[in-house]
Amino acid sequence: MTIFSREDSQFLTYLRSLSILVIVFGHIGLFWVFKPYSEFLHVFMPIFFFISGAVSYGSYCRSGNLFKYYKKRFVSLLVPYYLLVFVQFSVFIWANMGVSNLSFSDLLRWIFIIPNNAIMPFSIGHVWFLHTLFILVLVSPFYFHLFRLNKKYTILIIFFAIIMSFVQMFVDVSDKMVFFHNNLFKPLVHSCFFLFGVLVFHAKCCTRNKDLILLLLGSIGISVALVKHLQINIDYDFHTYAPDLFYVSGSFAAIAVMLLCKHLLIKLISSFTLEKLFSFLHRHTYSIYLIHVPVLSLWFYLFAQSGAEVKSLKYGLLKMLFVLVGTVIPSVPFTYVSSYVVEKAFFFLGKERSKPKGHL
Repeated sequence: MTIFSREDSQFLTYLRSLSILVIVFGHIGLFWVFKPYSEFLHVFMPIFFFISGAVSYGSYCRSGNLFKYYKKRFVSLLVPYYLLVFVQFSVFIWANMGVSNLSFSDLLRWIFIIPNNAIMPFSIGHVWFLHTLFILVLVSPFYFHLFRLNKKYTILIIFFAIIMSFVQMFVDVSDKMVFFHNNLFKPLVHSCFFLFGVLVFHAKCCTRNKDLILLLLGSIGISVALVKHLQINIDYDFHTYAPDLFYVSGSFAAIAVMLLCKHLLIKLISSFTLEKLFSFLHRHTYSIYLIHVPVLSLWFYLFAQSGAEVKSLKYGLLKMLFVLVGTVIPSVPFTYVSSYVVEKAFFFLGKERSKPKGHL
């Protein structure tokens, strides 16, 4: 079993913390501030999958058997989510004096983690990540078994996922891979980032600067060729719902940049004494991710129901302050309550465990 070096552990912690900052600020308005170029910041979601692959393989090796691995991963992933569902459902009942305005299909979407951008009363569109990660965790033991047999099998799966993302540019494969409202195309494509995390941190593949520069230049070259020859829209938002090769190549370019800046990132955070901030973000990453969109939806419900948002600096700053404060403050008790319930769930299932960490 590969054990993370102190530097790798620091890097993954800081990268996850940086990613959640970008995602939260992106949903507040950063994604749209300089369209279409600012939409490229969506690559931080594939970076989350990259991190998850590295962490999940370590968890799999430590678990000892399949049941313990599934129990550990699924309980830690699902308990915080269902706590949020319970809170949102309670707020909905209180605000509407009952459940008459909530359809049964909406309730099922919450229960089975089926993303929907509708407000019901809070958007759950952002949990596509959790839905995709759930499926990846489900199939990951098969991936990890092949990785242990021969890392070439892992590379083949990555190439297959990339090829499918290329096919998506010509044929809508995504819609054809929906089973019982579950989109299986997203987990397939995001497997390439998930497994790349395993290769980088557990097989030490593509860790030399030379290899990373080749990956970066190759990814950029593919993106440029796609734009030039297929006349595709460079706005990343058009490529996130059904991830295609433009989405994949841009994301690999971003991952290459992050790996090339590994030492610089660690040095900058240490130089500006930001360790405590990044440690806080790392500890509460999952809570922040789950909570920030409902808080953003609450902002729209309270202040932007009359129509289009007011495009002003004052409005933007107030919105940012509202979402940041409304997310960060409750994320702390939410993390501790989630951790307590997770601990009780593990105890009930026959295994006690120390403090659970974020699982994004």
